[in-house]
Amino acid sequence: MTSLCAQQKWTLESKFLSEPDTILIFKPKTYTENKLYPLVYLLHGYSENYKQWSQTTDLQKLSDQYDLLLLHLMDLLPIT
Repeated sequence: MTSLCAQQKWTLESKFLSEPDTILIFKPKTYTENKLYPLVYLLHGYSENYKQWSQTTDLQKLSDQYDLLLLHLMDLLPIT
């Protein structure tokens, strides 16, 4: 199990969301800005929440192992 400790946190604001949301970004330890990386968006299922990924998968380890960027979307809430 891993904690939600990403290298970066972004706040996403949009007129399509009822409130700002957080995106966690996991980069490989060998990350450099001069290289292109595969990008994977992590979405949780309808009955789960953002904690599901951290309870079942070590996101930093996956990022390091496969040399990719992981964007972990927290709870995107639609406009009500």
